[in-house]
Amino acid sequence: MRFIPCRIVLVLALLVVACGGGGSGSGGDASNEGFSARSLLVRWRTTEGAAGYVIHWGMASADYPQALDVGAPEPDDDGVVSFLLDEVGVSGSIYVALTSYDEAGQTSSFSNELAVFLP
Repeated sequence: MRFIPCRIVLVLALLVVACGGGGSGSGGDASNEGFSARSLLVRWRTTEGAAGYVIHWGMASADYPQALDVGAPEPDDDGVVSFLLDEVGVSGSIYVALTSYDEAGQTSSFSNELAVFLP
């Protein structure tokens, strides 16, 4: 099977989640009050031949020190996959791109890059 390069269309949605004391992972400690963790809803169309996807992100264009292999999430009826990327940063610009990989582990080139500003 010939692996088709990544032709992924990204859609980002900013979700700002307030994390106060008593929330998940806070251990009931109120020291986190006022802190806001930023999460991004990343959506893309599936790619033929892809066995899985990796979401890459960072604070500078084309520089993605963070990466998360999300496997092959189930697409909706329109062939769109959604994944909530938790706690990507506290403020500033975040740049996101995807790669896909096939069954043999061959990785595609990066998708288009999208940027979002986190207040």
